[in-house]
This record gives sequence, C-alpha cells and structure tokens, in this order.
Amino acid sequence: MTSDEARILTSFRGTTPFIEVRFRKLDLSDYSYNVIEKYFGFSEQKEVCLKIENFDSYLDNLCRMRLIEIPFDSSLADKTEYERLKIIAYEKYNNNIPIGKRVDYTDKMLLITSFGKDFLAVCIRN
Repeated sequence: MTSDEARILTSFRGTTPFIEVRFRKLDLSDYSYNVIEKYFGFSEQKEVCLKIENFDSYLDNLCRMRLIEIPFDSSLADKTEYERLKIIAYEKYNNNIPIGKRVDYTDKMLLITSFGKDFLAVCIRN
C-alpha cells in the first residue's frame, strides 16, 4: 500500500457518493460510451494525494485489496449530492462534447468494507 492510498483510505467518512462521467451517442439505441472521468466527486480525497494523477489507480488498488467496495448498480437514496456533482461535471465538460455525443452520468457509491475498517484500526490509525 502506498502512502497516498493510506491517506485516501483514512479520509473516507462512511458511504461516499460519486458519479462516473461518460460521453454517449445521441442515438439512445446505441449503448456504447466513452468514460471521461471514472471517479468524479472525490475532491477531499484528491487533496490528500501527493500524486493526484494516480488517484484512479489508487481507488482501483483499494478495491482490489477489498478495503473499499463500489457496489454494482447501487447509489444512495438521497440524490442531492449526485445532482450537485452532475452540475459541476456539466460545467466542466459542456464545452468539450464531441459532435453527435452527449454527457451521461451514472450515480455510484463507495463503502469502506468491514475488512477495511479493521485494517484502518489495526494497521494505519494505531
């Protein structure tokens, strides 16, 4: 585990909502898409990184180690934070939309696993 991954893990406060931002074709019958930003909405966690360009890899590694989990097709019932993130993402990517595409979002959430909580208590916070 890198020091950045340890910092990220300790920065989570319970369930964390985020969105995946994608370009999708205007033709709704075409399900193909291009991921623009896989983990949009982790500004607090990115602030603790020394190498912010590796942030996506850090989250992938924490998932692989089973310290965090991103449940498939799950999101929080309260959509307030998702709506805020979508507005920010739209403002960021609106001027860069390729012709024939639209910006699309998927609501997601990140959880610290019980193993992750134990790992924090024993290996990092002590």
